[in-house]
Amino acid sequence: MKQLLITSIMATTLASGSVLANPAAQQGDLDQIFAAPGKAGKVATLSHQEMVETEGEVLWFVPIAAWTIGGGALGVATNRWATGSWAGSGRAFGAGATAGFYNSNLPIRALGATGSYTMGAFGAASWYRF
Repeated sequence: MKQLLITSIMATTLASGSVLANPAAQQGDLDQIFAAPGKAGKVATLSHQEMVETEGEVLWFVPIAAWTIGGGALGVATNRWATGSWAGSGRAFGAGATAGFYNSNLPIRALGATGSYTMGAFGAASWYRF
């Protein structure tokens, strides 16, 4: 398991390093995704009116992050209480964070209460081997 984790981290690092080393490639990728065919993409700063209109628009994500982090912390606390040691805290955090995410406002709106609970339960259980 450790070898798989180390291999994954190294592969991600090597892949991102080649992209970060070549900013021209990044701009070409952005142009390919966002620009019309054959035209270069243009980026402009927002006007004062646009800044006022979009102020605070990222706050929808705060409850989702809070439920996710809170679920992870609760998972670690429960693991510590049940086992009396810190062993397994990483897995407990992952399971708690998964369950916490699926109990936040976005998945409940998208999946409904039953679907969100089911996804949270299966997602949390997926952190453990059967």
